[in-house]
Amino acid sequence: MSAEQYVARGAALLDEVAPGWETVINVRTLNIASASRCALAQTAANHGEFQQKINRYYRRLGLSPLGGPDLNGFGMADVYLRHTVFGYEGWNYGFTCAPDTSYAELEWCWRELILARRKAQQKAKPKRTDYVLTA
Repeated sequence: MSAEQYVARGAALLDEVAPGWETVINVRTLNIASASRCALAQTAANHGEFQQKINRYYRRLGLSPLGGPDLNGFGMADVYLRHTVFGYEGWNYGFTCAPDTSYAELEWCWRELILARRKAQQKAKPKRTDYVLTA
């Protein structure tokens, strides 16, 4: 599969579990190789409902909540999130590098997809026509 296909799958998954996720991503700091700045981590950190779902899932697995320390004092839940998402392999969804892609490819695809969605949302917004001119 191509990086674009992996990212499209990841976006579709996020559309299901975190509607509007593309609005909470900071594309300037987006870094797919980072456990705290990848698309999935930024969505989890900034989308309250999604973060609650993830934390409930982690508690069932006996992991610390997102961003919290594990036994070694590291936020291993954040790393775990990238590699196994609700039982799915993270690379199948472009959340981490697949054997046939690179981080640079994935990051470019995520950024392009997010920016394209934002542009489409801007075009879809109705233009104001109720301006009142006063003298």
